[in-house]
Amino acid sequence: MSEWRTTTIGAIADIFDGPHATPKRTDSGPWFLNIGSLIGGRLDLTESAHISEEDFATWTRRVTPMAGDILFSYETRLGQAALMPTGLRACLGRRMGLLRPHPGQVDSRCFLYAFLAPGFQEVIRQRRVHGATVDRIPLVEMPDWPIALPCLAQQQTIAAVLGALDDKIAVNQWIANTSNDLMKTLYERAIRQGVMTTLIGKAADVFDGPHATPNKTDSGPWFLSISSLKDGRLVLSESAHLSEPDFRRWTRRVVPLAGDILFSYETRLGEAALMPPSVQACLGRRMALLRPRNGEVGPRTLLQAFLNKSFQSLIGQRAIHGATVDRIPLTSLPSWPIDLPTDNTRQLEDVLSSIDDVASSRERENERLADLRDTLLPRLMSGEIRVRDAERVVEDAT
Repeated sequence: MSEWRTTTIGAIADIFDGPHATPKRTDSGPWFLNIGSLIGGRLDLTESAHISEEDFATWTRRVTPMAGDILFSYETRLGQAALMPTGLRACLGRRMGLLRPHPGQVDSRCFLYAFLAPGFQEVIRQRRVHGATVDRIPLVEMPDWPIALPCLAQQQTIAAVLGALDDKIAVNQWIANTSNDLMKTLYERAIRQGVMTTLIGKAADVFDGPHATPNKTDSGPWFLSISSLKDGRLVLSESAHLSEPDFRRWTRRVVPLAGDILFSYETRLGEAALMPPSVQACLGRRMALLRPRNGEVGPRTLLQAFLNKSFQSLIGQRAIHGATVDRIPLTSLPSWPIDLPTDNTRQLEDVLSSIDDVASSRERENERLADLRDTLLPRLMSGEIRVRDAERVVEDAT
């Protein structure tokens, strides 16, 4: 650690916060970033929205995010951060701030890794402000917070090593996202050739999850969260673990099986994903599942029918708008109509299955690569492992 020094956030970066309101969303245009898009050190835009050019001009009066800025959450999702990519027009969302590294003093990518490293995460934990409803980072005090970094040359080397993993993760994610788009396109083509409208209850059985939350643990079965449902995929990193005794209690009503369609019936309406094989999990709060009936419809076809714009529109029409959250009335859901293709349904399911296997394999590889990065990160940032040794590990993995 002789080459490392402890400095302060304010000595190496400028701090900006985002707006304290939310503009009207649009179907296209610049991005209005959401703190939900900060996932595992990466920016996942599926959790963000578009805004108009007029609102973009208003929401960027304070600051316009630039490539190399460190985006972070200063409320609720404390500790989450990501690098602002090149070529993205976006403004900061609510509860989001950014760190703009001083040129020539710090490598942006290494700065991100230092932010995510256990040392600075502990600083956040100790210095956060506990509010009545949410915890927050006091931005006025953040410039004085300590952070450890090596010399610039070593920063750049560390960034290159860990960045190779992140670059591979980004490529895999692009392939998975493209696969998801292709499945949607194939389903839409299939229903244009012939469509049959049936009832949810004829195609699948409906089960809801518990109405409480167990104690979280560091390992064990998964307690699924509705935030894990992202654009047709299940992102387990957004869920938590629970104990075996709690798992048995929370699965008395239903145990999610491979091929079930998981969905949110409150707040994140319209989000759904396929339950993967070999995952032991229970439904979380505000989550339910559809279990396709044998011979009626394939699980991937039913998932695409659920995600299709016609059924998404129906959710918007029939959802119950409460004082605080909207919800899908599960008692009436079996009587809702849903569009299914009439021709070559088995062939469509087989093609969707092949494409889904590609996406799933890439996502599983990403989990392995992310685990490796998260293992190397604290050891590199503490000087426990030499960069040269880490390079060999990364080369073998990629």
